[in-house]
Amino acid sequence: SSTLFVNLSSQPGSGLSPLSTVLTATVTGTATGSVSFTFNCGNGTASQTVTPAGTTANYNCSYMGANVYTARVSATRGGLTSQGNTIIIVQ
Repeated sequence: SSTLFVNLSSQPGSGLSPLSTVLTATVTGTATGSVSFTFNCGNGTASQTVTPAGTTANYNCSYMGANVYTARVSATRGGLTSQGNTIIIVQ
């Protein structure tokens, strides 16, 4: 059966408020077809779906208050879905 994995990272992963970060999601595995990523910054803003040409997508997030945030991504490809998250620390 096909497999799908997603890795989510943020650059930078921490900093002073207000903080702007770029999330990067990349899928691996044996599933084929176009990839759809749904990003959620974890800061109260609505989720957004991105459909890149390849297997990687970037998404910008902004954080206004000091807190620990969990950004999340859901990736769909070939009928499979995989989830990933990353922690962003704002001081």
